[in-house]
Amino acid sequence: TNRFAVGQHVEAIWSNDGEYYKGVLKSYNKTSKKYKIEFYDDVEEIVSENQIRYFYEKGERVQAKWSGDKYFYDAKVDTVNDDGTYNVTFTMDSVKEEGKKNSDLRKRFSEGEYVQAIWVGDGEYYEAFIDKLHEDDTVDITFDDGVKQKGLKREHVRKRKGS
Repeated sequence: TNRFAVGQHVEAIWSNDGEYYKGVLKSYNKTSKKYKIEFYDDVEEIVSENQIRYFYEKGERVQAKWSGDKYFYDAKVDTVNDDGTYNVTFTMDSVKEEGKKNSDLRKRFSEGEYVQAIWVGDGEYYEAFIDKLHEDDTVDITFDDGVKQKGLKREHVRKRKGS
């Protein structure tokens, strides 16, 4: 299964300067295992999965690794830094931490939440409910048609558009 889905907004490395820029994934080639991204300035490029990363917006509620024990806790993005790192405030105690890398953040979900998830049969996103969140970063979900999928990688779940 692909880590990213067509239609997803991400950051990808532009070949001209090696920097990350925001854009939307337009297509995926199963043979080459590469994505076509359209950057927000309408420039298109073909990129591999390791050239793509998620991005988070100021004010977005996420889960962030706390430096004290390396577990994920609810937090809010305070600042998106020019170097691609984030400053966050943890919800539980208002502790602030700076310079969080992309890998230190993840989308915040809850059991029972109505989301979109990738169906392994075709790699497309469909509406589903989260049944269970697991410690190993997988989730169990039930799609709208009643089909259940267990052990789906958390990164294959996203917030519904407009939610």
